[in-house]
Amino acid sequence: MGLAERQGSSGAAQRRTVLESVLVRIWQQLLGHGHVGMRDNFFDLGGESLLAARLFAEIEEVLHVGLPLATIFSAPTIEQLVDILLGDESGDQLAYALTIRSGGEKPIFFVVGTGASLHYLSSGLGPDQPLLNIGLKPEAPKRLRAPFRMVEIASHLRSAICQNQPRGPYYLGGYCEDAAVRYEVARQLVMHGQTVGLLSLFEPQNPSRSRRNRIAIGLRRIVIRIDINVRELRRVGTSGFPRYVRSRRDHLKWWLRRVRWRISDHLQLVKHPASDMELERINFLAANSYNPEPLGCPTVIFRCKDSAIVSAGDPYFGWKDLLTGYCETCEVPGDHRGIFSQSNATVLADRLRECLQKAQQQEKSV
Repeated sequence: MGLAERQGSSGAAQRRTVLESVLVRIWQQLLGHGHVGMRDNFFDLGGESLLAARLFAEIEEVLHVGLPLATIFSAPTIEQLVDILLGDESGDQLAYALTIRSGGEKPIFFVVGTGASLHYLSSGLGPDQPLLNIGLKPEAPKRLRAPFRMVEIASHLRSAICQNQPRGPYYLGGYCEDAAVRYEVARQLVMHGQTVGLLSLFEPQNPSRSRRNRIAIGLRRIVIRIDINVRELRRVGTSGFPRYVRSRRDHLKWWLRRVRWRISDHLQLVKHPASDMELERINFLAANSYNPEPLGCPTVIFRCKDSAIVSAGDPYFGWKDLLTGYCETCEVPGDHRGIFSQSNATVLADRLRECLQKAQQQEKSV
């Protein structure tokens, strides 16, 4: 080995040691463990979705490196995370495809977004159900150009899907605002001559429906939200009131942020370079200007039993007129924010598994 090679090898080893030390310290602080090994699993140490979000926020702040939240599934140990941090994974692709669960004989189930929330859903689906998480890479805002369009974003996600599965039938899922981009991905796959075996939409927001009936839907949501808040206040009592107020404050900030984005984009009061815009805002603006076209693939819409805020009383969330193929709705426990939580994921996984099996059987019979 030459001098240059030895120096390069020494530099890489030193870089790995530094990254390992930083990650060990972050893990110890977040998880409350005095000792963390290089091959200890994040979830086995008590990690969950909220801690995973804090973990990656801390990594970005300390190391100035952004990683997709779902990376924690494909790299749940410090050793694996360091491998990813040392590797050059950016390439020319703007979308990533991270393996949440591999193996099994069943077709892959592709889910857009939701990150670490997929942990309990994946466990409920079982070891024989491969599951991949699809999303835009953290560096995408530097390369995307305004105005942001759903068609362009979906094309990047479709490419990531096809790299992992060149031909259909495809089985796809999307939650809340990500449902719109998942819908567009399915439409593009069909337009390219592929088959979508099943499109699963979890509490799916429909941007075009909101624009058409914004006032009426807004009023229905206000009435529903007041009723939910009254029942929640009765449940938590005086002891839980401070925590309830904090949760409402966080929701108000979230809502005001989106209102500000919509107004500034519509009136063009603020011009932000794409590199300064976070993925959340890009996805929101793309969805806000999206006008879905009809789609004829089999679809199942999952709605939460305990909250009708997003649906505003419509079990199809405004998608019914656009879905020209077979479509059904399925009620599952929990509310909009807790649909993938540990307490609700078992039932959700059971219902989803039944829908996937039914769709796969129908594909075989064609």
